[in-house]
Amino acid sequence: MKKVPYALSVLMLILSVASLSSCKKDKKTTPVVKSTVTADIDGKATDFSSFAIVLTGSTNGNNFTAIQGDAADGSSISVSVYGTLTAGKTYTIDGSDFGTGPAIAYSTSNGDTYLPDENSSTTLSVTITAVSASSIQGSFKGELAYVGSGAKPGKSVTNGKFNVQR
Repeated sequence: MKKVPYALSVLMLILSVASLSSCKKDKKTTPVVKSTVTADIDGKATDFSSFAIVLTGSTNGNNFTAIQGDAADGSSISVSVYGTLTAGKTYTIDGSDFGTGPAIAYSTSNGDTYLPDENSSTTLSVTITAVSASSIQGSFKGELAYVGSGAKPGKSVTNGKFNVQR
């Protein structure tokens, strides 16, 4: 009769070892960093962080980076820079270099589109504060003009900031 308790003890030992050896440590999860794009449009703070993305490509042999985001009200903003991004560099345009410098495009929820104002005395600028393989951070500002039929006042973009993941 002593064989049954011994066999039961061996079986319990085997099951205990098997169950403990199948335990694994939890993997460390990397926290997801949310991309953000914010700006004041005519003085009103707007968060464009819904679907904030960065796109890169080339057109006519020129590389570009575009940072885009949507707001909860349906408006959207896009900030583009031609060439290679350099941390600490400010990219600017004034009336003489449109089409080769940075650009800001803003669209309202009803479809009105605003692009850099060629007649503005204010320089449009995009500053890259940090750039890495995983993210781009910076700021932007500028005066935009309505593009479309009819006359509508322009838009002032100030306090623009972005931190987007690549």
